[in-house]
Amino acid sequence: MEQIKMRINGMHCGKCVSSVETVLKAMPGVEVEKVEQGEAVIRRDPQAAPDDVIRDALAARGFDLVRSGG
Repeated sequence: MEQIKMRINGMHCGKCVSSVETVLKAMPGVEVEKVEQGEAVIRRDPQAAPDDVIRDALAARGFDLVRSGG
């Protein structure tokens, strides 16, 4: 498991934060540490939850993963 901090566009309110948290928690290989407006910190198995899978799941809910990294 690796920890990454993600910058996410499109989060404007508490409901957005809740939505992003729900998406991330539903993903196999992802443990959510913190979600705030504009960012999230997770621990993930990079093989089970690569960036493109996370990006697609967030995009389906109207959010844009701008950057992720350690």
